[in-house]
Amino acid sequence: MDTDMDMDRRWTARIPVTLNAALYYNGLGIIKCNTLDISMDGALVMTGRVMLDQDAALDIILCANDKKTTVNCRLKANVTRLTANGAGICFKEVSPESYRFLQSAMDTAVINSDDYSTKIFTQN
Repeated sequence: MDTDMDMDRRWTARIPVTLNAALYYNGLGIIKCNTLDISMDGALVMTGRVMLDQDAALDIILCANDKKTTVNCRLKANVTRLTANGAGICFKEVSPESYRFLQSAMDTAVINSDDYSTKIFTQN
C-alpha cells in the first residue's frame, strides 16, 4: 500500500485530474475507472473493488471531454503501487501525441482549479 517512500520516487508532479479511463488488463479484460490525478509519468486510477496485481502490465485509455469533442489517449503502463481503492500506474513509452494529450489535460485542470497551491506549484 501507500508509503511516504512511494511519494518520494515521483519524477514529475501529479495534478488532480478526473478523467474517464479504461484499463485493459489480461487477467480481467476491460475495467472502467477514473483517474484521481495524473502526471507526465503516470496516474492514480480508482478501480473500486477491482484489485490489480503489483507490477502488472496493462494498457490505459484516457478520455478528455470538452463541450464539443472527446479525445482519447492510449498508453502502455505498469502498476507501481496499490491503494485501498485503486492503483498507481507508470506510463511506458509516451509518444509525442500522448505527451500533448497529458499536458493539455493537466493544463486544463490547473486553469479550472480553485486550489491556489496547484496553480503556484505548476507555474513555469
